[in-house]
Amino acid sequence: MLVTVRAKAPALRYDSSVIPRFYVNVNIVTTETGYSGNVKLEFERPVEVLIGVHRHGDVPSKRHWTIAPVWHGAYTIRGARRGAADHVRRIMDRLLEDFLADYFRANP
Repeated sequence: MLVTVRAKAPALRYDSSVIPRFYVNVNIVTTETGYSGNVKLEFERPVEVLIGVHRHGDVPSKRHWTIAPVWHGAYTIRGARRGAADHVRRIMDRLLEDFLADYFRANP
């Protein structure tokens, strides 16, 4: 996946020592003749949760850090059994393109 990201967005900076990460979830059910499933990609990063803030300007009583998905995309797939692996690769490529399009739209 990293090779694809670097090929599609060579200017995108990547630092393997930081916490933001991609999460991939592939679920496939097969029969004798076909398959169906779901392919999901999430981008997760650290976020600060402010406890006790109900209105703008309130002082938080506690602060907690957690990892949360800040972008996600998913596709449902189905087809002939022998084409499942290629289909998953094509969908992952499409999900990465969707992510990069949104990323560059937000970070011109």
